[in-house]
Parts: sequence; C-alpha cells; structure tokens
Amino acid sequence: MVIPEMLLVVCGGMQHPQDTQAIVRLIRADPGLNQLPLRVFTPESWAAVLSGSSLRGWLTSGPAPPRLMIWAFSAGCMGAAALANYWQCHGGEVLALFMVDGWGVPWSQVAPLHRLSHDAFTHTTSNYLGEGVINFVANPAVDHRHLWQSPQLVTGQQILTRQSYLFQRWLPGLQGLPPSSDATAANFLCTWSNYHLSRAVSESC
Repeated sequence: MVIPEMLLVVCGGMQHPQDTQAIVRLIRADPGLNQLPLRVFTPESWAAVLSGSSLRGWLTSGPAPPRLMIWAFSAGCMGAAALANYWQCHGGEVLALFMVDGWGVPWSQVAPLHRLSHDAFTHTTSNYLGEGVINFVANPAVDHRHLWQSPQLVTGQQILTRQSYLFQRWLPGLQGLPPSSDATAANFLCTWSNYHLSRAVSESC
C-alpha cells in the first residue's frame, strides 16, 4: 500500500508575512511536527488569501495527493476552508484544520476542525457556522494579531463542544483531554496536531 505524503500547510491572513514567523518557529521547535514537510503560503495579493483555487494551484501533488494538516489565521481561514473541502472531495485527506480567529468562516465538518479564538465573543459566534471538535478560547482576551504572533504567551481554556459524535468518529480511543485550564494557544496547536499526526501514522501501519 502506498502511504500518501503528509504535509503541514500554514496560511496566514492579510497581515505582513513576518507575523507568521512565530508560528514557523513553534512548528520547528516541536519534536513531532518538525518531522513534517512545511509549506507556508505567502500570497502576492489579498485576494489570493481568500481563494481556495490559489491555494490549490500553489500546492503541487503527484498521483497520491499528500495528507494535509492546515493551520490558518484570520482571512487565511477562508482559503484554507475552501482548500480543505476541495481536498477531501477530490481524493485527498485533511488530518485536521486549525482555524485561528477564523471569525465568519463556515465549516461543513468534512474533516476535524479546531477553532482558536482571541476572545469569548469570537468563540461563541464562530460556533454557529460550524463547531470544532475541541476549541480554544483565550482567557484573558487578547488582541486579534497577538493570538497568531505570540501563541506561546496566550493562555486560555480548551473547550469540549456539543458535537460529541465527532469525537467518536475522529478521536477514537481518547483517554482524556489535556488540561482544560492554564493551557496556551501554542500548546493547544501542538498537542492536537501531534494527536492527529500520530493517529494517521498508526492507521497507515
């Protein structure tokens, strides 16, 4: 059996690409995630940030499309969601999608989603457009860009959503959650990314 390549894709928003450097450093410092090939999307125009087709054109794939783990921020969540839906519908696989302050971006639950929000309002209102399986909300609230620029400094709570059936489908055998308080956005991103990565590897063996 041919095991598809795994790829970690980072989609920033409309802010300066330098704002994404903390996320890249976070990935490179993680013993598990730094084993994955990393692709950071740096669009040439603001319209490309919103475009799933721009992301698809940027990602090249061979006969077996790579499995994707996607981290996206702000407006970048729009293009990332479109990419994830397309990928799942055309023979690819999305291990998980992490929307960091993807306010107003809907989700159709075709793959595991985790939403991270800079305040309670963003967390509550985003859930109406599609809950993540486990979400993170900053507490105390922080500036929108701070959540992406300095995730290691953002504390908050991890929240189990009402969509319990998603856990049975996507998080089988889970024997407990990481701490629900005193967590950081960085820990949340790395912990759950490694969970989905480990599960994918075990299923491929």
